[in-house]
This record gives sequence, structure tokens and C-alpha cells, in this order.
Amino acid sequence: MSTHSNPYIGPRPFKKDEADRFFGREREARDLLALVSSQRLVLFYASSGAGKSSLINARLIHALTDRGFEVLPVGRVTGMLPSETGIGLANANVFAYLLKQSLAEYALTGALSEADQSFFREYADASLSEFLLRLAHVGQDEQGNERYVFTAASTADAEIAAPPPEGAAVELKPRALIIDQFEEIFTTNLQAWEQRGNFFSQIRQAMEDDPYLWIVLAMREDFIANLDPLAHLLPGELHARYYMQRMGYDAALEAVKKPVSNPEHREWFRPFPSRVAERLVDNLCLVRVTTEDGQNMAPAKGEFIEPVQLQVVCYQLWEQLRDTPGATITNADLDRLAGGQDLSVFVDRALSEFYEQVLRRVLDKAGDLVDEMELRRWFSERLITEAGTRGFVYRGESETGGLPNEVVRLIAAEFLIRSESRAGGAWYELSHDRFVDPIRRSNQRWSLEQLQRDPLLRRAHEWAASNPSDPGQRDQRLLLNDDELAALDLAGRPVEPVMHDFLEASQQAKKDRDLAAARQQQQAALQRERTARRLLWAFAGLLMVALLATVVAGWQWNDAKTAEATAVAAQTVSAANEAAAKTAEATAVAARATSAANAADAEIARQEADDAQKTLQSVMLSRIVSRLNLASEDQRQFALLLSEHALTISTTLQAESASIQALEAAYRQRAGWQPGITQTVWFTEAVRLPFTEPLTTTLRRDGEAVAAVLTGPTVVVALNPVDWLTHTVTTDFARIDALALNDQGTLVAVAGCGHAANVKIPGKQAPAPDKPSKENKTSAVCDNWRIEILPIADAPSFSRTVSLPGAVQGNALVFHPYLSEVAAATEDGAVSHWSILASKPAARLVPTDKLDRLVDLAVSADGNYLAAIDAQGRSRVWVWATREGKDDDWPPDLKANSYRAEAFVRDGSWFAAISGCPARPNNQQPADPCPVLRLWDRESLTPIADPLAVADNTGDVVYNEQSQTLITVDKSRLVRWNLDRADWDKLICQRVGRSLTYDEWKEAFPDQIKDLTAYEGACSMPIHGSFAAVRIVEAGKELDNCNDLGTKSGWDQLEYGDIPRLETAVTILLEEALARFERNREDWSSSAACLEQANALLTAAQQEVISPDNAQEVARQLLDAEVKLRSEPDAALALLGEVQEKITSWPADFTSRLAADYQTLCFDQRNIAACATLQELSPETTIAFGESKMGEILKDNKGAPWYFLAKQGQSVTIALNAVGDSFDPVLNLDGPGGRVTLVYDDDGGDGYNSLISDQILPVDGMYRIRPEALSGSGAYRLTLTGQDLPRLAPDTPIPASSASGDRWLFEGNAGQIVALELELGVSDSYASLSMTSVDNSSWSSWAETTDEDATEVRLAPVPLPADDLYVVQVSPTEATEPYTLTLRLAAPITLTLGKAMESTVAASSVWSFSGRPGQVISASLTSTGTTSQPVLDILSRRGDRLQSVVADSNSASVSLPGFILPDAGPYYLRVSGLNRASPYRLLVKNVEPPELRIDDTATSSTGSHTVWTLAGRPGQIVQISLTAAEGSSGLDTIVRLMNLDGQRIDSDDDYGSGYNSLLTLVLPPDSARLLLQADHYSGAGEFALSVSKVITEALPLDGTALTLASDRAWTLNGEIGQVLTIDIVDGGDGSYAGLQLFTADGRRIGSSDGSGKLVAVLPHSGTYVVVPRFDVDYGRGDTLKATLASAANTQNLNDVASQTLTSLATSGSIDEAQALYRWGTTAGDVTFSADARGTLCRYGALHGAARQVSAICEKLLEGVETSDVYTLAWYHDARGLGRALSGKVAGAVEDFEFYASVDAMPYSNQRSVWAERLRAGEPVNAVFDAATLQDLLVQ
Repeated sequence: MSTHSNPYIGPRPFKKDEADRFFGREREARDLLALVSSQRLVLFYASSGAGKSSLINARLIHALTDRGFEVLPVGRVTGMLPSETGIGLANANVFAYLLKQSLAEYALTGALSEADQSFFREYADASLSEFLLRLAHVGQDEQGNERYVFTAASTADAEIAAPPPEGAAVELKPRALIIDQFEEIFTTNLQAWEQRGNFFSQIRQAMEDDPYLWIVLAMREDFIANLDPLAHLLPGELHARYYMQRMGYDAALEAVKKPVSNPEHREWFRPFPSRVAERLVDNLCLVRVTTEDGQNMAPAKGEFIEPVQLQVVCYQLWEQLRDTPGATITNADLDRLAGGQDLSVFVDRALSEFYEQVLRRVLDKAGDLVDEMELRRWFSERLITEAGTRGFVYRGESETGGLPNEVVRLIAAEFLIRSESRAGGAWYELSHDRFVDPIRRSNQRWSLEQLQRDPLLRRAHEWAASNPSDPGQRDQRLLLNDDELAALDLAGRPVEPVMHDFLEASQQAKKDRDLAAARQQQQAALQRERTARRLLWAFAGLLMVALLATVVAGWQWNDAKTAEATAVAAQTVSAANEAAAKTAEATAVAARATSAANAADAEIARQEADDAQKTLQSVMLSRIVSRLNLASEDQRQFALLLSEHALTISTTLQAESASIQALEAAYRQRAGWQPGITQTVWFTEAVRLPFTEPLTTTLRRDGEAVAAVLTGPTVVVALNPVDWLTHTVTTDFARIDALALNDQGTLVAVAGCGHAANVKIPGKQAPAPDKPSKENKTSAVCDNWRIEILPIADAPSFSRTVSLPGAVQGNALVFHPYLSEVAAATEDGAVSHWSILASKPAARLVPTDKLDRLVDLAVSADGNYLAAIDAQGRSRVWVWATREGKDDDWPPDLKANSYRAEAFVRDGSWFAAISGCPARPNNQQPADPCPVLRLWDRESLTPIADPLAVADNTGDVVYNEQSQTLITVDKSRLVRWNLDRADWDKLICQRVGRSLTYDEWKEAFPDQIKDLTAYEGACSMPIHGSFAAVRIVEAGKELDNCNDLGTKSGWDQLEYGDIPRLETAVTILLEEALARFERNREDWSSSAACLEQANALLTAAQQEVISPDNAQEVARQLLDAEVKLRSEPDAALALLGEVQEKITSWPADFTSRLAADYQTLCFDQRNIAACATLQELSPETTIAFGESKMGEILKDNKGAPWYFLAKQGQSVTIALNAVGDSFDPVLNLDGPGGRVTLVYDDDGGDGYNSLISDQILPVDGMYRIRPEALSGSGAYRLTLTGQDLPRLAPDTPIPASSASGDRWLFEGNAGQIVALELELGVSDSYASLSMTSVDNSSWSSWAETTDEDATEVRLAPVPLPADDLYVVQVSPTEATEPYTLTLRLAAPITLTLGKAMESTVAASSVWSFSGRPGQVISASLTSTGTTSQPVLDILSRRGDRLQSVVADSNSASVSLPGFILPDAGPYYLRVSGLNRASPYRLLVKNVEPPELRIDDTATSSTGSHTVWTLAGRPGQIVQISLTAAEGSSGLDTIVRLMNLDGQRIDSDDDYGSGYNSLLTLVLPPDSARLLLQADHYSGAGEFALSVSKVITEALPLDGTALTLASDRAWTLNGEIGQVLTIDIVDGGDGSYAGLQLFTADGRRIGSSDGSGKLVAVLPHSGTYVVVPRFDVDYGRGDTLKATLASAANTQNLNDVASQTLTSLATSGSIDEAQALYRWGTTAGDVTFSADARGTLCRYGALHGAARQVSAICEKLLEGVETSDVYTLAWYHDARGLGRALSGKVAGAVEDFEFYASVDAMPYSNQRSVWAERLRAGEPVNAVFDAATLQDLLVQ
């Protein structure tokens, strides 16, 4: 149907050229345009049929074009890949290809030529980024649509390279790509679901490659959840989103009236007079609702109108009025169309015709998928309920309510139905209630027509009508007989339900007739079965005989195999004997080789006698080399220990090389060792790069950054391998050959061929590093070789271009570490370097002819030397400053390898290079691993260790001097290799675990054998026990020489390693020495010398004997224990216990080391057994209850800590008293396991002394006392006392008395109900009773006496928040006052909502129930007690009182009319105020709140309705008034507005007159349905609750004065970054009226907060609203003056922007806060305060945007200059929350521990527990559950 003669378009989306007929969505179009203009990626979504496509075509495209955008054709991602071309499309992403087809279709018709096939492959395989860069505008088609084509690469390059005409300005227009119906990525091509992630990544890459690309994704609301797993792949995680509400009444009225109200369209000009269009729209928005009796349906005015419904009716209206006379469309016209009946008749007829048109179109497209009967039944039975309302049908995997999903999609495309997301799935419904009756009538007409045409159907209906209620009693004569059934042909015929029942009954009748014959057949079959069974048993017998024969044969076969195995075993034993003989021969050969080596060693020692230290080292090294090839483990350990000694004595090349070789040799003995990149002792870790398959990679000199070329001319720089941060640098190079990064991380150098007029390059990228090709790098194909120096990320703007004589070879491009210079090697064989401040080369260095083709350059760490290397590994080194150079010869075994990268190592003393695989004939595999990383000494040209295997595509190598790490990079990973000598030492010690034996020392150091005091144990291990044995033997000889008995004691027969015998020998020798000393007392002079020598030897022996096992085993146990201290504390404790038993005679430093390990287990891991052992090992650092110890505060105001072991619930008192008046002491008590600073005291004792009194300890463990001083230093006395508190037993009265109040303990469980009763011996007006959690002192409950004659205190029943120990504090007034305390513990009674609960006695006082967030409940209680005054309290899971209601005086009943649940619970309902003997009846039920509409008023009372639902829309400006009625009793109102989850949006108490409430605001997003609560603080009575629209006026921005009014709001339009200032002038009452600033969709930006001024920086471009928020009893007569200034003209911009950022974050407007922050840190040049950034970090994380604010959190402490530890603690806390909620657990633990370490921080314990739980590996969402996050929002 033609639409150009009709102002209404009918049932389809608007087209681009129909903007003059599109109305009703002006606000949405304006807001969407503002968002798209400020955000490069926007998600635009709405419900199905809301008009997204129409808004895009008729408004957004035109508006963007007017703003200077180049708008591409609207894209789609639906369709099919072509199959008729025969061209493989394996590399094509389905969705990217389909999008490209919609933008610039590549026609495929029949067979393609070879050239066409090549170009098509290029088109299909091009990434989205490349495709858009090669998309060219070529004019318009015949319909006026813009036409685009995909150009060839050479054409695109030439166009890009072509310079503009001289003097012409270059205009870079932003490009807008709009992808409509984006939900199709989830509904079509389901087989390609894995390609969705790649498509999203292509979108991100396209936006990174083209900074002028804007993208809008338009999709249906019900598919939004599908985006969540993929959103992280898009820039900003798709945070910029715009939701368009369904069309409301006002918008629909514009859409009806305005198309026919424009005189310029004379053929359409026929306007509606007043109230005529309203009559039509009133009818269109009718919905069907249930009547009050719940039995019938009635029409009612609905909130929304479907655009397609409106267009259908209006289209038919115009078509029927087109040829009728009249200047306007009148009510008479409408009446005539309705035939004199109600207007609904015409509307229904139009909608019915539309329904039938949709059916016809769907049936034509669906083919055999569905027939008309089935389709109509689906509407009647699935989408319309029996009550005549819209029904819902669930969308399954392949069907929806029995209808194929493909058919349902066709219907949805006609906008007759729409989908919604509910309960995790998609559900379909009619697009509007208004379609119910038209569809029913249409289906009824069709059914009657079918009945008239079909005799069989008519017969079926007659059969059904014969007895409608009982199918079994219907007329059987009407059923089909056998002949009719046999002749029946239903092929292709739809079968409706009545026909189905008729046919089924006919078939059943036939079955009954055939029953006798069937029974006879059954009997015959049974007889045949019996016969078959007999045959079967016979066959089974034969089968058993065969099976037995098979088993016997199997046994015989097994016997044969056993004999064969025995023969094989005999052969194996023979081979083993032969191998043993060969091993013995090899051992003999090894011994001879060792002897020869010893002789060689002696010769070397004589030749180098002039340098004894080097000679000693050379001897050790030669022995290492000789032993590396031996199979003996002892020999390998000897080599390792000698290499460790060599490094200790002197760090030389030989020592280092020996250590490397020894460690590698030992490492290769590991089980499962295989050569490879990670199979080496030097491998540290591999870090995955943040991008995949780069074409070229290069490393910064420290290895902490990598630059890469991915596609086209774009360079990506990735910084910080711990948490990659990537930055994109865009160039215009045609080909990039080399990259370099400066040490400061601010510049990247890019070398290659730039675009020019005569560029002709066969390939856009350089060849792979290991396959160099001169042919691909020649100046013959490019006349614009150059280097560009470009800034990275936030670096200061800088660029420099250097022309080159030719292509840069390999990756031969480097920055100087400190000078502003860059060097490059070009294809002419020269190396040049330039100052980057001037483009001319500073020096041109030509290498010698020995170097062929240079592949890399390297600069030493000090910047003194520049080295070049060619592909064969030959190098030349220049002095950078003097340009003097010399050739380095290369190791002979390194020749003829394909080198690709080099690096200076160890201050230039070593050299590292990567070599590829040598060329081999016939493609043979190389014998050795390749490529490899080679190390050699530059001076001696000696290779260091064996080559290290690297990945095939490794392209660069650098050395980090600071971490002593070698770093390589390949196409996917950054790999680190550890060259730290200190780590080698650790590896050696871990591998060996002992010191040299006496024999090994003797062999290695023969010249020191007489001076054993020169020996020190290796690896800080004790000297080996064999040395003690030698000293014991020598001591015995000395004693033998001294005595006069002439006997020998035989100590020289002791074996050196026999530790138990040596221990016995020490004891014997000591006793013998004493006896001999006594015998020679008179002749002391003759024996003194030898006795002194023996005594010295014995003393040494006593210190060095290790018992009972050798040092190696003990050391390994100790190291293993220390590794497991935190991960496996119990295993570590067991190992430490074993070690402790074995080191009783070790030196003292090992005992202190052991004590430190026990301290870690005790204090950090809270291991009680370790604490007890620590007290035994370190009595000098521990203190026990009842002890006093002396200590000293040093000049740094700190003293050594003290430790004590205690149990949960113990009460401790700690006194710290200064000796004299030398200092002011401070006392800190820290808890176990990281619970820092439980309590702090300064002057709690006498004078300035400190006292922590009666502190109850929260957990078992070791506690730490930290004595400190505020000033001064000196000695102190520390006293610790403690006591165990008594325990309470439930229901057991405890009589007691106390002088200062008693404390009692009891254990309780979470959810348990506890009550306390205190009976006083005398009346007491000030007695109190409290209960506190021991482990969480923030939870407590408290009660006191109510009057001066009170003799009891009752703590009302309350649920316990956790499984814990609780302390009860009794505080009577009199010191000796007696009392009785009783504890009551009980489980709560489960309450069933909607069911009356009967209580036997009032003791049943606490009930539990759960609900859902936002649920509204009521509670009522009635009792028979006439003198009681019952009270109802609703308690949270923590026992906090949420709501309380008290009965009227002497009333036996109390009710709570409405309470909104803020979460799912559980909740507790507490009943109190009743006599214990009075039973009661309790009813808690769900409440369905009545609806309150805008501009309506509801009246109620405090005992009746108090909760309503409110329907609104985002951006609606409303005023909510809650006013007490005249005669109410002191009613003080409060009004609350909440969302459907029960979370508060806003509230007000007294802004209305008197104590009434008045709340003015802009409704926020998701305001379609809200909860409105009328509550009160005190009083009772009736009230009126009303909601009204607020009148809006334009806000003057020129400083004009306006008088404030409480019923007005003001609007303004502004641009992002502009500063709004509103000054409020007092009208004379001494107060300022309040103002609040909102966005147009209801997000709060800022407020005046009673300061007389509102100042804010606008976070985005668009409309804003200013609303009044002040008490109407004050502020009258105040005026305001507003101005809007640019950021440049605002003096205190930083302060204002920081203030606005803080306000946005705290109010939860995180998207706006991020938008402001992005503007401020880029275009706005704003420095936000650390407080503001910390607030955004904190609240962004708490509101679910932790990943989005992660970068802000990480940089929070940068530039913070404050030394205030409390401020720093707050910053760490904010960053810790951001880190934890974004998955950076380790950093979060550090931040929380810092916060907890600061004294007197309010939540230290909580943060300590967080750190402890996170360190233990507990999931983040368990530590920070929903309740915790909610609590943090109000901390």
C-alpha cells in the first residue's frame, strides 16, 4: 500500500525520508543525541515495538548528519553466508561478514573470475576495522540512499596517502555506524555462537584503530542480559546506555495530531479540533482489568500505547476519510466511521483487519511450518486467557507454546506480539490489551466459515453438542464407521480440537469392535511363546557346554603365557648383571679420570702461585667440570657446594659459569625432565600478552613494556605485565619495519615506509624475524622511509620525523637510555643515530665488511656502548660518545646461525642473543633445540651455560639490570629468565641442603686442612658433623699425649660420620679431661699446654656435633616447614617439632630462627600448639598472666613487642608504667592472625602511664603487646593479669553481687533467640544490663531500669547475629547489691505468612519469617489481656530494630498496617508488653498495595493503608505531599519513596508545613513502578497522600533573579564541562532554601546543602532540572540567580569538579561520575582531588562498577602528599574495596592490612578479618556478600 498519500505510515517502522511524519519522541531523540555525541559507543534499547528503528531513521540519523557526522547505512547482523560461490569462507566471522553485507553489499552472481575471487576473499576476510577503513562513499542510489563500496587495498592506500591540495584544510569528520536490531546476534546463526566474542573484539579494535568512529547498538530490552558475558570485550564495558520507555499518553497524542497539522503539507492538512484526537487516544490506551468482584473484565485507561497499534488505526482512519469533504477531522467523522456506535467499534475493526493481514503475510513466509488453524488457535489459546486478558507464553529452545520459533519471530517482526524477560527467560504476549477482542472476533468468524464449508467438521460439532458435559455419553451413531475411517484422508488438513476428539472416539469405537479378534490373536501368540521358550532352554544348555570348553582353553593359554614370561624375566636378569659389570668398569674409569684431574689441578696451582685466591678457585672449577659428567649424586652435590664457595670467595666469570652448569646438571636429574622452554632452572615465569598474533614485537629495555604491530598502521603499547595497561598509537605508515620504546615509557619510535605519492609496496608488513629477506626491504619500492617519534597515552604531546636512506634492518632501532637520541641500522649497512630534538643524524657509523646484514641494535645500561649484530652472530661495538668501535669475534660454535636479537647483560660484561635454526638440507629437523637464547662473555668469548630453548617466534631480548632478569618476547608471551646470583645461591642450598664434609674440604682445599677454623658452613648451614668427629679424635690424641699412663684410648678408630658415637665420645672425653686434670694438678706446668689444646678442641666439638641425624635431612625439613608456614600450618608445625628435637646442640642462631618460625605459626596463623612451644623457646619475648617484666623504649619511640597466649573470653588487664618521668607511654594490644590494634590506650593509668583494663579477648591465640611512647624514651615495667569469666547456663538463675559490675559469658548460635532477666535485691533506678558479641564488639543489646522503684531489668528477646561467644555485663548501682541473673535461649518460632498463629503464653515472643526484597507485609496482634499494652518490633537478621509499633493505652491489640522488606531476610517479629500468662493471636500477611497515580490523592490513617504503588517514568518531575488531617493527634509524618526491591530512593520528614512531609524530585531510571510509604515518627490519625506533576520553567542563565517556590522546577540545557552556579539570596528569615540538580532522567548531580549556593560541573551534554528542597515554613521569599560558564572561565574549577564528582559518586550516579572524570582528565584539564577520586573508587566498586573504576583506584595514591595516616588509611580502604571487588585480591589484602594497622580506625577489626579471609582463598563474593555491601554504603 502506498503511504505517500497518507500522513500515517501504517504497521511498519518509519523510513529515513519520513521524518516529517514522525512525532511524539522529541525528548527521547534529544537525549539520545546528547548521549551519542558525548560517548563513542552507546547501547540504545527498548521493549519490542517501542519504535527504536523509527527513532533512528526519522530522527537520530538526521541529527547526527546536522552535527557534522558521516552516517553510514544502518547495519544489521542477520542473514546467511553465501554458498553458491564455491569460495571458502573459513576465516570469515559470520556476524562481521553479514554486517559488511548490509553496509556495502558485494554482489555474488554465479561463477566468479579468479580476480573477483581474490577480491571477494579480501572482502570476506577483512576485519571490521580494515573494512571500515576501506569503505568509500560513492554517492546515492535511485532511492536517494547513501551508497558505499569496499575498495581495493591499493586504491584505499592511494586515497589515504594522497596529500590534500596545497592550502586546503583537512576535515576529519566523525563517522557513525548504527547497528539496528542487534539482538539478531543472539537469535540468528546460532551455530556460530563462538564467533560472537570475536565480533565484539572486532568492534573494540575498530574503535581503537579509528578515533573518529562512533557506534550505536540498538536492540530489544529482553536480550540485554545476553550482553553481560561479552560486554567486557567492548570499550568501557558498554557502560553508556539509553533506555527508551514505551509510548505514553502525551507522546501518542502528538503522534496522532501533528502529522495532519502542518499547513506545508496541503494534501495532509486536516487537523483535529480540541478533544477529538484525545477521544481517539483515550480509546487506544484502553486495557482490560479485573472487576472488584474478581469475576469479570472491564475496560480501563492504560499507561502505554503501542506505536504500531496507533499507526494501524490512524492509517485506516485517513484512508476512509481521504475522499470525504471537511477541513478538520471532527467527532462526527469518528462517529460515522464507527457506524453510530462507540468509537471502539472502528478501532476494533481496524485492529482486526491488521491482525488478518499479519496472518496472511506470516503464512506466506512460513510455508509448511504452520497452517492457519494452528496459527489462530495459538493466538486464542496461548496469548488470550479464558478471562479475556493477555496471556504469556514462554520461548523455548525451538518452540514457543507449540509454535516453531521461526514463525513466532515472523509474528514479532509484524509488531503484533512483543517479548519480555522474566524469571531468566523470554516470554511473548500481545503487544497491547486492545488486540484481545479484535483477535477473538476474527477467529470466531473464521471458525464459522470453516464449519459451513466442511461437512465432516459440522458432523464433529454435532457429536460434541449431543452431550457437552460427558463425552462418554455422546451419540455413538454420529461416529465414523470402519469404511468411513478407511476412506478418511486428512493429508494436508488442519485438525482442530473438536475434530481431534471426534476422530479419537471413532477410532476407540473401532477398537472395541475388534476386541474379540484381538483376544484370539493374543491367545495364539501366547501359545507360540511357550513353544519358543522350550527351544530357548535347550539352546542355553548347548551354549553352557561351549562356554566351559572355552574356559578350559583359556586356562591352557594362560599357562603358556606364564612360561613365556618366565623366560623373558630370566633374560632381563642376565641383562641387569651385564649392566652392573659395565657400571663397575665405568666407575673404575671415573676414578682414573679423577686421579688425572687431581694431577692437573696441582699443576695449575703451581702455575698460579702468585694469586692464591684465583688458583684455589680454578682448582674448584676444574673439579666441578670433571664431576658434572658423573652419575653419582654425591659428586653433583660436591660440585654445587664448591660452586657456591667459589661465588662467595670471588665473583668471576668462571665461578658464575660453573654455578650455572652445576645447577643445570642437577636440575636435569629431576623426574620427568625434558628439554624445553620451561625445563630449565633459569625459567621464572611466562606472562600472557594482552593481544594475540602480533606482526612485530619489541621490548622496552627493562622488559616492563612491549610494543607491537597488530594490523594496519596501528601500534599497541602494553605497560605493566602485572596488570597490563594498553595504549594505541595510530600512524599513517604503509609498512612498519621496526619499533622501539624509550626507558621513560613516554615515547615510541616507529620505522618503516610512510605514505607518499609514489608508494608501491608488495606487502604491508616486514617478514618474520627468523626469515629475513632483502627483497622485501628495498628502497626501490618506497621513497619515504622514515622514523616517527610519537607519544604514548598521557605523555606530553610530542612528535618528530626522521628521514632514512632506506629500510631499517630487522628490529635495529633503539633509544638511548638517558640522552634524547635514537639509533637505527639501515639497509645500506650503516648505523646512524639522531637527536630526537633535531632530525639530522648526529653520527653515521659504518660497520666493517665482516658484518653482513645487521638485524638488531643494543645499548648498554649505562648508555656508553652501542652494539650491532648481524644474522651470523658477528657484532661490532661502538662507544656512543666517541663513535669509536671494534669488531667482536664470535664463538666458533655459534657461526652460521640465523640471529635476530641481542642485548647487553651484566653491565655489558656479557652478551645475549637469540639465534634461529641453521639451514639444513632436505628440510631435515635440527639436531639441537632451536631457536635458542645464547649467553657469552664479551671479553673471553666464552659461552656461559648451555643455550636456553625459546619459542619459535621469539623476536626480542632485553636484560633488566635491577631485577637481574633476562626477558624475551614471542607472539603470545613475555618470558623471564632469572640471572640473579643470590637466587643461584638459594637454589644450590635448596638442592643440596648440607655443607661440605671433612673429606670434601680436604680434597678441595688441601692447603687449608691444618687450619680448620678457616672453614665456614655453606648456605648458612652448620659445619658438617664429620668436622666434629675429626676434632674429637684430635682431642683424644692430645689427652693421650698428656697423661702418664701410657695407654691409648683409640679415638682415632672412630668413623667421621657416626654421629651417635661422636655424641657419646664428647661425654667420655669431657669426663676424661676432668680426671686427668685432677691427676696432674701438682705438675700443671708440664701438661697445661696440651690440656688447653684438648679443651679448645672439645669446646669446638661440643658446638658442632649435630644429633641424631645429619645436617642434610634437618636442613631440608626446616626449609620444607618454612615453605608450608602459611599454606599448610599443621604440616609445618609437625616438621618444626622434628627439627627442634634434632638441633639441641646447634649454634644459637638456629634456635632463634626456629623461634621466628613458631612465631609466624602462632601469631599469624593462630596455631595454639605453636604458641606454647614459642613460650618455651623465647621466654625473653613472652609474658604470662601474673608476670611483670622490664623493657625499654628506644629513641624511635618504639619498644620490642611482648607476646602472651590466651583463650577466647578471657579478661586481661595490662599496665605499662614508665620508670621515672622520662617518657609518655602508649599501649597497643594486637589480636592474633592479623587482627591489628584491638585496643589502644595512652593515659588510662596513673599520670601519663597506660592501662588497658578488663579487655575481653575475642579469639584463642597469641596476642601482641606493643609498648610505644608519644615522646621520650626509657625503661618501663609491663604487668599482665588475666582471669576466666564465669559462664551462664540457660534457664539457670545465678545469684550474685558485685562491687563494680559483673560480667558473664555464654555461647550462642546465629538466629538463636536470647533474653536476659535481672532480678534486683533492692530497688535500683540506675541498674543496667547489656550483651555484646566478643568477636564483634559493634553488635550489642542493652536495657536499664525504667523507674526509681524498679526491682528488675529485662533485656527483650533478640536474635543472635552469629555463632559466637557473648558477654553479659551487669551494672547495679550499689557495690554490694545482690541480684539474680537468668539467661533464656530458644529457637524462633517459624511464622507462615497469611496464617494466624496462636501463642499458648506470651513467652512465645519471637517469630521468624522470610520474604522477598520490596515485599509489603502487615502484622496484627490481639490478646485477651486487658491490662497489657502489646508492642510489635520487626528485627533484622542482626537483631536491629527496623520498625516498632505500640498499642494504644490499655489496648489488647496492636497492628502494623504496612512494612516494606528491604531484603529477603530472615526477619524476626518480637512481641512484648504482654503479661506472661496471656496468650495472643498473631497474623502476618502479604499486602498488595493499592495504586496511586500521579495527580491523584489518597486518604488513609496510621492504622490503615500506608503503602501504595506509584507508576512513573524516568525524568518525570513530581511532588509528593503527606499531610496530617485536622484533628489528628500530634501526627509527625515521614514519606519514603522506594524501588520494587525495597531500597530507598528518597524521603522527607518536615519540609511540608508544620510536621508534614513534602518531597520534590525527578524520578530516576527504572521508575515504571515504585513503592510509596506514608509513615510517621509519632502521633496518630488520618492523613492525605498526594502526588502531582511539578510545573517547569526555563531557568534564566544570565543572573536574573527568580523567587523560589516549592511547587516549581526549572530546566536548562548545557554542554559537558560547563559550570552551573546558582546563588540563593536569603529572604529575611535567616535560612537558605535548598536546591537539588538532576539530570533529565532523574540522576542527582548535586545540591546546595543549605549553603546558599549550588555549584556543579555538568557531566554530559543535555537537559538538567533544578528542583526545590526546603522547609516551606522557612525560605519563603528567597531568590536565586543562575549563571552557566565555560570551564576555562571558572577559577576554582578543580574544587568544583571534585565536589561534583564526590556528589555523583555518593548518590550512586556512577556513569555520570565516570563521564565527568573522563572529560576532566582529557579535555577539561582538571586535577581531581584525592578525596574525590577515592570517593569514586569506593562507591563505584560498591555500586557494581569495580572494573570500570579500577584504573582510578590503582592511581589513587599517586601524587598524594599528605602524611596524615588517617587520611592515608581511608585512601587505602577505598582502593582495597576497588581491588577486592575487581578481583585483585593480593593488593586488596595489603590495603586492608594498612588500614587496620593505623591506630583507632573505626572498622579495623572488620578490615583485618577481610584480609584474613581473602588471604585464605575465600571467594570475594562470600567475603563481600550483599548484606556487607549494603552496610558499606552507609559506613
